[in-house]
Amino acid sequence: PELSLGWMLVLLTTGMFMMIRLNKVPVLLSFLGVFFLCATLSAYAGDPSKVAELYRAPDLHATLYFAFFMVTDPPTSPPKHREQLIYGAIVALVGYAVFQFIGAAYFLLAGLLVANVWEGWRKRR
Repeated sequence: PELSLGWMLVLLTTGMFMMIRLNKVPVLLSFLGVFFLCATLSAYAGDPSKVAELYRAPDLHATLYFAFFMVTDPPTSPPKHREQLIYGAIVALVGYAVFQFIGAAYFLLAGLLVANVWEGWRKRR
């Protein structure tokens, strides 16, 4: 669960390479920005101990891996930058809501599922 500094550098380096190579910078920044903004606002508005785990290992490492390799997945994430911003925000908002209200271990995957449903609906119309 706790990555050493070397493995964190490998995660960040390969994640950044893939993100730039696949042209998925907006979806990554949108997801991370909205997700950690929600957590920070919750910490200021309520009990910080309820969201403190999101800023520590292993949840932080899982979130970074999820952001670099699952949110930016080419077959499921949108190709255009405007849609990427919306997609990343949906993943973050739904994932954070599941974490906050249900507390389930699969909160990140729940957000991705809802965003994939939205992306499928958007492509159909």
